[in-house]
Amino acid sequence: MKAFDTLEIGIREVKDILIERFLFQLKNPKDRLRPLYLEGHAGIGKTQVIHQVAALLSTQLKKPVRCQTLNLQFCERPDFMGLPRIDADRDTVFARPKILPKEGLGILFLDEANRVDSDIQSGMLTLLEDRNINGHQIGSDWMIVLAGNPAGSSGGTQYNVGDFDYALQDRIAKVGVKGSIDDLTQYLRTKYPGHPLLHILEYSPDFISFDGQGCSPRSFEYALRSTLGLSDPENKAMYRQLALELGPAAASRIF
Repeated sequence: MKAFDTLEIGIREVKDILIERFLFQLKNPKDRLRPLYLEGHAGIGKTQVIHQVAALLSTQLKKPVRCQTLNLQFCERPDFMGLPRIDADRDTVFARPKILPKEGLGILFLDEANRVDSDIQSGMLTLLEDRNINGHQIGSDWMIVLAGNPAGSSGGTQYNVGDFDYALQDRIAKVGVKGSIDDLTQYLRTKYPGHPLLHILEYSPDFISFDGQGCSPRSFEYALRSTLGLSDPENKAMYRQLALELGPAAASRIF
């Protein structure tokens, strides 16, 4: 058996796992689970599912469950590690990083986790293992979740990301997130009921790409947003918006 074999599941199951692990940690604060790392192609809903889980947990627990997102690719060392200062004993100490939540309940979502430099990765080790950065603890009722795109070439798609080293891999539970046309259709029908472009998901489900090779679910949702209120598929304004969001070839395929 290879080390770090990846469990491949759909968005709906990811949602269930996140809820299960959050509730477990809430009841068993001394028995910490490893943070989940959600790895999947761009635009399939990884970020969205985190916000959905926070909303569902808020309803279930009848108290606010926050979602604090930190895009690691834009972090510099002081942002993540805290700024140093000299205390009254002339010792160097670090201020509490603003990104580290302390109060309440929530999910600290570390997005683009494999697009960071080595300094940030080193700081991630203690955050993931000991739940602290330079001695400053994350709130006891906060769960850490990471996300990123596949490293290397996957299905012909090359992302500008790196691999986690062994030490970091050993501190996470990795999940391969797969897209599903059924889950996507259900979500979009709920959010954009009656939208005239949703029919393409029925007669041409291959229009959507879940492997980074074509129109991602995120791109298709942007296309739906840009054409809200345009009910006539032959409307020139609708075609222009689709061409902007998806490209002329994909727009022509819809018409």
